[in-house]
Amino acid sequence: MNRQPNLRELLNAAKRGRNHSLRTEDACVHGIKRFIGFTDRRRPLEMGAEEATGFRARGMR
Repeated sequence: MNRQPNLRELLNAAKRGRNHSLRTEDACVHGIKRFIGFTDRRRPLEMGAEEATGFRARGMR
């Protein structure tokens, strides 16, 4: 039975296709996890424009 790849597997495959390093993959995954925590696990389509871009405006500390 074939299963669908999860988000991390898709992200890693895309980064490897662009010849990014493993540290870059890890940094992207960390940023995505922070965004998911910031939005309380809501999908960007369920948020308004200000709310979806508020994470970037707040800064990546």
